Amino acid sequence: SSGINAEWPLRPGLGSIGIGTLLGGMAIFIIVRNKDALIGRSMNSMKQTTIVNMLEREETVLSVNDVKSMVEGPSYVRFKAEIFFNTEIITKKYLDTLDTTSLLREAQSLKTETDMENFMMEQNQRMVDTLAIEVDRLEYLIKRKYPEIRHVDLELL
Repeated sequence: SSGINAEWPLRPGLGSIGIGTLLGGMAIFIIVRNKDALIGRSMNSMKQTTIVNMLEREETVLSVNDVKSMVEGPSYVRFKAEIFFNTEIITKKYLDTLDTTSLLREAQSLKTETDMENFMMEQNQRMVDTLAIEVDRLEYLIKRKYPEIRHVDLELL
């Protein structure tokens, strides 16, 4: 064994350099192949544009902003967007759920500021619920059309 090293004194050093180069090359290959998984990539831009257009065709939506998506696997996509809602349409949706005659009588019966505050708190809570239902409906539309989108985050503007 010592005779081999005496004849080829550079052999262990060259072997170490060769193995290091091979391992470094393998690491670069793995990084290049998996960079999308490591960094995260956006979904297909045409599909993302189609989703934005679908949302903007809804009467309750005025605009869609700050759209982001990330592919996290072959069948797992995250989609995020900020939605600017048409408050007039949302309010009409809310009013459609009410008996406006009864609501008017209730409003007319208010006597004090506290009565008014309580009435407004109740109405505002119902309005927020209506908006939450609309957000859920839009999220469902996206997931139904694109089942690979498992996480949808629509934020209000």
